[in-house]
Amino acid sequence: MQRYKDEGILQNTDGYLRHTFRANMDHRISEKLELQVSSVYASSKQDLLAPASNGSGSYLASALFLTPIFNLDVGNEENGAAFDWDIDNTGQGVTNPLYDRLNSRQTVRRSRLSGSLGANYYAKEWLTLSYAATLDHTVNDFEHFVEKGYLSSNVPGLFGNLVTAGVQGSSGGGIHKSRQAGNYLTSRANITLQKQRGKLNAAVRGSFLYENLTRQYDEAIGENLAVSGIRSLDNARSNIAIASEAEEMVGYTGFLIGDVDYKKTYIFSGLIRREGVSLFGPESRWANYHRLSAAWRVSEMVNLKGIQELKLRASTGTSGIRPTFGQRFETFELINGTLTKSTLGNEFLRPARSMEIEIGGNITFLRAFDLEVNYSQIKTDDQIILVPLNGAAGFRGQWRNAGAIDATVYEAALNIDFKKLFRIAIPDFRWELMTTFDRTEQTISSLDIPSYVTGPGLQQSSLFLIEEGQPFGTMVGEVFAKDLSELTEQEGLNPDDYTINPVGYVVRKDQLGTPDERPYKLRDANGNPIVQAIGDINPDFRMGFAHTLGYKGFQLYALFDWKRGGDVYNLSKQWLYRDERHADVSQYPDVTAGFYGSQGLYNVLVANNHFVEDGTFFMLREAAISFTIRQGLFGNFIKSMRLSLIGRNLFTVTDYSGLHPDVSAAPRDENMLTNRFQNAPGSDPLTPNGDPNLFAVDAFNYPLARTLTFGLQLTF
Repeated sequence: MQRYKDEGILQNTDGYLRHTFRANMDHRISEKLELQVSSVYASSKQDLLAPASNGSGSYLASALFLTPIFNLDVGNEENGAAFDWDIDNTGQGVTNPLYDRLNSRQTVRRSRLSGSLGANYYAKEWLTLSYAATLDHTVNDFEHFVEKGYLSSNVPGLFGNLVTAGVQGSSGGGIHKSRQAGNYLTSRANITLQKQRGKLNAAVRGSFLYENLTRQYDEAIGENLAVSGIRSLDNARSNIAIASEAEEMVGYTGFLIGDVDYKKTYIFSGLIRREGVSLFGPESRWANYHRLSAAWRVSEMVNLKGIQELKLRASTGTSGIRPTFGQRFETFELINGTLTKSTLGNEFLRPARSMEIEIGGNITFLRAFDLEVNYSQIKTDDQIILVPLNGAAGFRGQWRNAGAIDATVYEAALNIDFKKLFRIAIPDFRWELMTTFDRTEQTISSLDIPSYVTGPGLQQSSLFLIEEGQPFGTMVGEVFAKDLSELTEQEGLNPDDYTINPVGYVVRKDQLGTPDERPYKLRDANGNPIVQAIGDINPDFRMGFAHTLGYKGFQLYALFDWKRGGDVYNLSKQWLYRDERHADVSQYPDVTAGFYGSQGLYNVLVANNHFVEDGTFFMLREAAISFTIRQGLFGNFIKSMRLSLIGRNLFTVTDYSGLHPDVSAAPRDENMLTNRFQNAPGSDPLTPNGDPNLFAVDAFNYPLARTLTFGLQLTF
């Protein structure tokens, strides 16, 4: 049983509370039959950040947009509320985030019940029969409640104008509720045969898996509340709307797995899998996959001085990425009684298919060093892409298998045992360093449709190019010239009329230091802005360093994270240029604000090279000190006690100008049909599976919190 509470770092929030109960039982009924039963129940309540955890409407954005001369704690003179909603009277139209938080609350309650039942029957020494069934039931209950009398020039969440008091006689306020319930059932039977003949060991396992997934989503929303504080849908009097969605998936999979080793030196493994899923088109109902691997423990055959273990490995295999429910079937949108066509179904839709070849090795040498290296080539064919259709079809597009991505992955891990290296003879002493390295290169090798741009779904964030031959993660945008040599191919322009200003951009000499000073934007022969590659989100490499030092019950631990390269698009900075809120605007006294405005670097939020920054960083991800008492306490009632102090995200070294270069996007909202609403995370249908983290940008993302945690663990 576990209780976990995190109050969070924002005021006026209840944070996160979770209760978990777990029960497991293993029982051997006889020498040949054993039974396993397990169950987990978890329930949680969380105050969500509103209206979104990143984007221009977040609390962080509102706080930064406000003119920094006002007291946010001033009361509201209009209705006596604790905070004044329009504290900024400079005409920016930004709502006080403290007022918003007090009067507009989003809460989600989650519950999950998971259980499994399994049995193993050892029929013979060489024959085992087994069966396992699992059921996972989840429920998400979401509520967004806006108090009656709410005042704001910005509509929160998915509400309309009548959520604001005084608009068309409305009393203001609103309520939005949704429930998502899902059931995932699996049933699996296995038969395993294993035999040893001399120095040869072999095992074969056949398996059958049945899957059944159902999901039901319902929501209702309304505005203009009749009574304050009543969180009932009956309280809404205007703009009442309902929505629902239901999905069901059935899958059948058969496996055949074989493993062989000879003298524990030559190791072979193979797998054949055949899968049929209702999400596949009826003309492509079944998919076949395989895996083959081999390993040679060289050190078992050859005595290599200073090397205790040397193993060489190679493997190849295929796997699939299933289509989603909405990609397979013909879909319509029925909103407020209005039916519109969305996507055309595809009876030939197949799962995306990945083919991987991997070679690697493990070596233990000088008794203190353990090294693992891997090299992989991955080709993912039949990428599922939304293909636009012409107007005559009546549908906006159809999901098809229309692309491929090639990836090359380099991985390495080195563990050093300093106790063995320096021959330290102190008992119960530990000193180790684990270093990891990875590098990934991805290229779009084929695309059967015209190139396009996509992004995480937030406003003006579609700046990632999907084009054959380009790296996956390429940013494109307009370009402001930084060197006079860039002007040589600009038609009708004399480079001698231009110079470099203090910010580092090309400007006209006669406008330098005047209110008309503007950066020069590169253009084509027709006078249109040139759009070209301006960045790449893929890092050169990423490394981790985990250091452990311990003596008896005392232990020190530190985890460092180093990312080299990988560009970040700072959309937060671009937004702040609009209202002259960023410090850059006042950095150069001789450069006027217009240089940064709509006709300058702000560029009306159109992506450009100025906001692409190097995302390199080195940070202390985690540090911990702990002490464990292993002697029994209170008459051995407590077997052991562990005290720990853990710090996370303690410091970061970077040249990135934003809050933090380790950018991650808000996930696609699990509590709403966010794909139906413009600028919601995951609303861009061209992003694979709607994942906003695939193309993350810095759009007022909440920075990583620095935390200190004290822990007490008792073992009874």
